[in-house]
Amino acid sequence: RAFELREPAVRMVDVWLHAIHRVGAYLIAAFTVFVVWRLWSVAKTHALVVAGLVAVQIGLGIATVLLGKPADIATFHVATGAGLLLAVALLSAKQIRRFGLVPQRAETPAEARSFESVPSVAVS
Repeated sequence: RAFELREPAVRMVDVWLHAIHRVGAYLIAAFTVFVVWRLWSVAKTHALVVAGLVAVQIGLGIATVLLGKPADIATFHVATGAGLLLAVALLSAKQIRRFGLVPQRAETPAEARSFESVPSVAVS
């Protein structure tokens, strides 16, 4: 790289940062599958939005690496990550407001989906 492309040599710190970033991406992708599976019965739309944003994020990350880090794709990768963080924060806030921090066990599945059986949480 340093001789053929006249770019700075790759340092071990750079290699480790990329490796940590990719391992984190795999963990987030696996966690997203788990969250979508758990939320499917109560928040399908939100679960699909989160799954879609993760899919776009993965695609942009792959494109960024394969195309040699073009600025526009790398920027969209970062922006999608910020949008994903916002979507998950809003989804978490909505679910905490709806079900509370510690969900109550319902007698039947119908009661679990009912708004009346869910205690409300006071938000100050």
